[in-house]
Amino acid sequence: MSLLVACAGDAHQSCGDAGRSAGDEGCSPSAPTQVDSVRIGPDGVRTQDTLQATVVLAGTPIESGLGVDDAPVRYRWYVDGVEVAGTADHLHGWKYFQKDDEVQVLVEPLGGGEGVWSNIVSVANTPPPTPGITLYPERPIAGIDALRCAVSGVGDFDDDEILYRIDWTRDGSPWAARPPPPDDGGDSPGWDTGTLSSQPPPPPSEVPAGILRPGETWACHVSASDGTESSQTVTASVVVVEALGD
Repeated sequence: MSLLVACAGDAHQSCGDAGRSAGDEGCSPSAPTQVDSVRIGPDGVRTQDTLQATVVLAGTPIESGLGVDDAPVRYRWYVDGVEVAGTADHLHGWKYFQKDDEVQVLVEPLGGGEGVWSNIVSVANTPPPTPGITLYPERPIAGIDALRCAVSGVGDFDDDEILYRIDWTRDGSPWAARPPPPDDGGDSPGWDTGTLSSQPPPPPSEVPAGILRPGETWACHVSASDGTESSQTVTASVVVVEALGD
């Protein structure tokens, strides 16, 4: 049976059987190395985050960021119990795991000895990005222009369906259009405020021209929700101008 021996010049070079001379390298038989502890974090990791392993080997923490060829241990990452291709001391979410996955790493010392499992981290939901909005026209004319709030659809890192919440305020006070009459057969302007689906991106939300009065400040407030968390609310506002006389 051969024993692995460590060389002073290269921590990963095997010098052969016990007692073999390695010249100036100064080899000596090495005992199996003990992994004391392994922990991965952060606990609240999301799909766009990176999990980092913290390893204590024979009483000394391993320096983070070492290349695969320089680390004294081997990292074996598992996602939902299946080993993935990651071999470094970190694992990128955008490449290897998704929401609700459970991630764990097995760390094995290269000099021999038992591998140690880390804690298990469950991947959390990622809130949707803040949507983009455009309020137009920039100078709506009272009684002539309908005011429109167009929402730019955004993707979701977890591939969740996104719902957009669109609210209006007039001079700082909430405004909502009355619902359409029962016999209305179409979608009249001003009746599409509220929660709108992102499949496809929602149409512009409108305030009818007849509602606008000169000097009023109208604002459109929009947020995106994935059913679990909401984005920050983005706001755009305009001031209504009076129609010019003949």
